Amino acid sequence: MAYTITTNPITSITNTTAVSGGSNITLSGAGVVSSRGLCWSTTINPDINDTVYDIPGPSTSNFTHTIPSLTAGTTYYVRAYVRDSISPTPNTYYGNQQSFITQNIITTAASSITSTSAVSGGTFTGVSGTIISLGVCWDLSTNADPDINDSKAIGIQIGGNFTTNITGLLSFTAYKIRAFIETTVGVVYGDVKTFTTLSTLPTVTTSATVTSISATSFTAGGNVTATGGSSVSSRGIQRSLDISMSSPTNVTIGSGTGSFTGAVGSLTAGTTYYFRAFATNSNGTSYGEIYSTATLGGPTVVTIEPYSITNNSAITGCDVTATGGAAITARGICYSSVQTLPAVGNSTVINDPNYAQAEPFVTQLINLDNATTYYVRAFATNSVSTLYGETEIFRTTECNPFVEDCNPIDPIIECAEQVCVYNIPSACAIYSGDSITCDNESFSSVPSNTVLVSNVKFVGSITTTVLTVTSMI
Repeated sequence: MAYTITTNPITSITNTTAVSGGSNITLSGAGVVSSRGLCWSTTINPDINDTVYDIPGPSTSNFTHTIPSLTAGTTYYVRAYVRDSISPTPNTYYGNQQSFITQNIITTAASSITSTSAVSGGTFTGVSGTIISLGVCWDLSTNADPDINDSKAIGIQIGGNFTTNITGLLSFTAYKIRAFIETTVGVVYGDVKTFTTLSTLPTVTTSATVTSISATSFTAGGNVTATGGSSVSSRGIQRSLDISMSSPTNVTIGSGTGSFTGAVGSLTAGTTYYFRAFATNSNGTSYGEIYSTATLGGPTVVTIEPYSITNNSAITGCDVTATGGAAITARGICYSSVQTLPAVGNSTVINDPNYAQAEPFVTQLINLDNATTYYVRAFATNSVSTLYGETEIFRTTECNPFVEDCNPIDPIIECAEQVCVYNIPSACAIYSGDSITCDNESFSSVPSNTVLVSNVKFVGSITTTVLTVTSMI
């Protein structure tokens, strides 16, 4: 009595498994099958003392089995067997021996890792069938082991090696990768490896809107839209006095992602500042767009150079060329013959009743002393401060009455000077002018040989006396 069995050819070889089985079990003589199966080993003629797959029972049916837990790139020998039920020592009958080499596909560890890419590939030996394609497939580390139905990249083969670029990854994210080879026999995979992409700088934008502007602060903000794969430890506004953002000052406004606003303080009034949002993670600091704004300041005012200067008047004015960012609440002229820097509190002031107008304010200074030096400055006020223009200096003209003998009687004083204070001799003189104002009536009795032709107004009595020639010498 004897059994025969055929060992099936090896199929579906991978780097860790293969498929075989037994068929055509026949018996020469009488007997009963007790079990059948496969045995395999890395040495020739494996038997039931090696690794086995045993199917108990009296069946003579064909069977197949996936041989597991193999070592990649290793030669294995396989035989099917059948056993009888003869006691006390059953007989074992072996089929023909099959051999195969497990495929050896090793996934190359990821290298050249960036925030969005990496390089991987594989090495292989003993691949069954004709290669159709090879490469690397990948998925998030939290998902199942990747296969060719997930993201994949086709590699470049050089002998038993291939490499490929893995792109389009998320920053600071863990991935599983696995090399694959697709052949005419099927798809074989390498081992699974993991790696994590690098984090990047955060993504941040600057808000163009500036609010709550004052002389020393303003409010600005931004929006951190992505962490770059590493937590944002600080964010805020950076400001500088120039657009190149040299010597900047950072104002921290919290941490993390999302929109934010905050006050930027300790500023100088009437100054232009450049600012941008910033965000910092473990990789460094990134910045948003640069904008500018100006703090409120005192107005810019120009003193109009005096003109049409006489012995007792002049014309001047003020021109506000910049409001300083706040509405003008007052403007005008300060002048003095004593104060070299005339101001609102120490000199004569002429206010512009229409201070809000854009046009320059022009006014006449009157009742000035003749032959006198005056100092004049324009001023303007807003909610921040009162500022002044440059000091302009001018001198009124002289107007000295002069005396001539009566022959001829034609000298003329051509200005309205207060001639009352002068000591007029008894010689003949003509004083011709408008409304000569006297602080006393010292001219009410003049010598008979004096001619005074003028309208003389006495301060005390507010009367007018016309003195004419009473006699001529």
